[in-house]
Amino acid sequence: MQSWAISEKIHCDVLVIGSGAAGLRAAIEATRQGRNVLIACKSNGGRGTSTHIANGGFRVAHEDFTREEHFELVMKGGRFINDRRKVRILANEAPAAYEEMKRLGVTFRREGAMPAFPGGKTIIHALEKEASHLGVKTLKSTAIVELLRDGDRVCGAIAYDAGAGAFKALLAPATILATGGAGALYSFCDNPPHATGDGYYLGLAAGARLTGMEFVQFYPLGAYQPERTALLFPPVLGNLGVIRNAEGEDIYQKHGITAWPAASLARDVTSRALYSEIDCGAGVGGALLLDLREMTEEDWASSPGVQEKRPYFRRRFNCDEEPLRIIPVSHYTMGGIVIDDWGGTGVEGLFAAGEATGGTHGANRIGGNAIPEALIFGARAGQTASQLSESSGGGTFPSESVISDAMDRWRETFFEKGGESAEDILDGVRSEVWENVGIIREGDRLRSALESFDALERDRLPRLLTSTPREIIAALEARSLLLIAQMAASSALLREESRGAHYRSDFPEEAEDGMFNTLVRFDGGKFDFEKIEVLATGGAENG
Repeated sequence: MQSWAISEKIHCDVLVIGSGAAGLRAAIEATRQGRNVLIACKSNGGRGTSTHIANGGFRVAHEDFTREEHFELVMKGGRFINDRRKVRILANEAPAAYEEMKRLGVTFRREGAMPAFPGGKTIIHALEKEASHLGVKTLKSTAIVELLRDGDRVCGAIAYDAGAGAFKALLAPATILATGGAGALYSFCDNPPHATGDGYYLGLAAGARLTGMEFVQFYPLGAYQPERTALLFPPVLGNLGVIRNAEGEDIYQKHGITAWPAASLARDVTSRALYSEIDCGAGVGGALLLDLREMTEEDWASSPGVQEKRPYFRRRFNCDEEPLRIIPVSHYTMGGIVIDDWGGTGVEGLFAAGEATGGTHGANRIGGNAIPEALIFGARAGQTASQLSESSGGGTFPSESVISDAMDRWRETFFEKGGESAEDILDGVRSEVWENVGIIREGDRLRSALESFDALERDRLPRLLTSTPREIIAALEARSLLLIAQMAASSALLREESRGAHYRSDFPEEAEDGMFNTLVRFDGGKFDFEKIEVLATGGAENG
């Protein structure tokens, strides 16, 4: 039987939750400031993060691309509801972040208008090496149960160490949420399976606000691989090859898609076109077919990146003999925790950075900005968290009653009460979200989804099995994912228009009165949603 007692108390100056680019950069910065830093991560270190599997560009001003052009591009991509101050910070500080990564050993190559890194693993390796050199400690396979609050101040967390099968109190005057996004909310995604939006839940429960939860970015050309992280095919293959439905129709031609490459320059339109074909029953076993068999040698040679991957496509997918099965996959969560310019959440002692936050990208993220944003705001959060820790004198830890009350809540909620499988609930949430809160939304389907989520929360979530480490981790993820599903559906229902990555079939046009951000907070035992209007000329200010 699982013991629900605290086995160990660990004190540190700054607690970082998450080990991707944002978390590692925050930990590095706080350590450079002289603080004792502990990273807690649910995965096996940085290798289980979205950063590790990233493969793309690092958008940064250079000789023929100015900071102002960078700023304007991000604002336009976000349909002008971005937090313009954070976009300005992103554009202005990306060059310094770029140079920092080169100093840490990352070798970039030029690809089009922006540098490209040879796989996110090189980013993680460089940051982990620096963190290790500085003496940053990491607790792996450790999920956060609850943030500890003494009054209105966050002062650490209750954590579950799945490897040891033990609960631990991680005590710190400053805590940084760098938990990544919630791509695993969907049945098909290219995020790691543990990208379940834990930081959104933890932040909201601690008093922080969420914004833009209706905005989720999809990538059109994901390999159809149920129950595993999808491989992404290069966007140019959608144009060089032919995407067909069960009737053999050319999807790009059928839907009038002419952008080159459509999978990147018209990502949303292309994803909707592919999804609509599958949704109406024109798919092939739930997917569409990407046929590369008519590509010429000149076609393959026209893209160095594609040419390099051709042997792998031949070996893995037999692409010379049969079509590839593809499906749009969730790729990036634009919404998240509201932060100020330095990672503050408005809750004393709590900071956030990276994909766990919202506002920078507005309604849609422009490619090449995820890694710079994570590094820049990770460093900023690490700096301010360090300053808070120093000003507190390394103290401000919770009382024994705060810790015991947190554990009592969990004994009461999840003490081996029933026979419900968290894995089954996770599958049910993902299926419902994919069908009704996915690429194409509609009011009645959103309301139906919310009814399903409410029933799951009321009838099944309190009865989860939590007798083994795997069951406890799954229970925590089911709790997070169900909340995020509710937030996404509710925010999508509020936005009666189509903007960026959010598409309503019953409101297919961008509305003049759509210049607002959705905000949600947990207040008085219930969720409170509101719309915050932004200037039509330039986006939101943070706060």
